[in-house]
Amino acid sequence: MPRTCGGSRRRSSARWCGAELTRVHLLAEHVPGRYALHDLLRAYARELACAQDGESDRQAAVHRILDHYERAIELSRDVADRFNEADTLSSLGDVHHSAGDVGAARRAWRAALRIFDEIEHPDRQKVQAKLRSPAPVAASAAR
Repeated sequence: MPRTCGGSRRRSSARWCGAELTRVHLLAEHVPGRYALHDLLRAYARELACAQDGESDRQAAVHRILDHYERAIELSRDVADRFNEADTLSSLGDVHHSAGDVGAARRAWRAALRIFDEIEHPDRQKVQAKLRSPAPVAASAAR
């Protein structure tokens, strides 16, 4: 049976899918082990979620990922890992932005930017670009 991104349950298949998505520029490994989705892949995932999952399931998924990022931020603070704290805050802002909560997104991105400025990290430019991005179309209008 040929190996496909959706067809195998093996971990090696997940690695293969990640490599394949990176090869065709739908996934970018911006730092080792950390990936970012291309906007087209993100839009396709949203389309699938809207078609296959109910509103309550989608909201539950958003709450799970927000809880994950909040806990990761706490752990970063516990071990004084300023870069990881800022990187996670930036990701938290991305989730809020995708969910249509622009205010929460901007607060998370501003917190990330303050840390990146403090540690003089070049990722500050990516966060600045996010802060300049327009508000997303409301989730209900995108369906």
